[in-house]
Amino acid sequence: MSLLSHAFTKAIRCGAATRNPAKGLEYGPRSPKRRQVTLEEINAVRAMTNERIRIAIDLAISTGQRRGDLLTLRRSQLTDDGILFRQSKTGAGVLILWSDDLKAIVGRAKALPPQLPAEYLIRQRSGQPYTSSGFSAIWTRLMAKHVTAGGQRFSFHDLRSVSADGAATVEEARDRLGHASAVTTQRHYRRAVTKVKPMA
Repeated sequence: MSLLSHAFTKAIRCGAATRNPAKGLEYGPRSPKRRQVTLEEINAVRAMTNERIRIAIDLAISTGQRRGDLLTLRRSQLTDDGILFRQSKTGAGVLILWSDDLKAIVGRAKALPPQLPAEYLIRQRSGQPYTSSGFSAIWTRLMAKHVTAGGQRFSFHDLRSVSADGAATVEEARDRLGHASAVTTQRHYRRAVTKVKPMA
């Protein structure tokens, strides 16, 4: 419905339509948010895999960035102030400022063999970056192992929600994830229970 409305808005601007028939129509019920992945689950998965994948998990939670942007992360993106991402989906620039924890994760990534080539932070034993399909296959096997051990399956993309839930405010989560609107962040990524104080 949103896509149809957007298409008609563009058509009106171009002179191909005079009105937007989708405007004012009621949307159907939205699908509920996916469940919140707990730190206990993440730690259980981290214990089942190697250091390369642990670094990918830790970077995803710390920075809130998409898998594709993490798998192509280069040393040249490391600045004095933090890690500079140019998000592949939106083109938005996001600078994740250094923290002690983030510096430690990047230090672990730099220590991975091989040292030459070492252009990519998350790299295979050959020094080359993981392909999307190759990393997906690794994640699928890891989740199968996790489920066999009694856990619940979750996606690598769910780690963005873990990062969003770790932010102090929805605005901080919005900026970290690179969203233009806090509404998107709140609706799709903030899954933790909202904590409020009772009225005095």
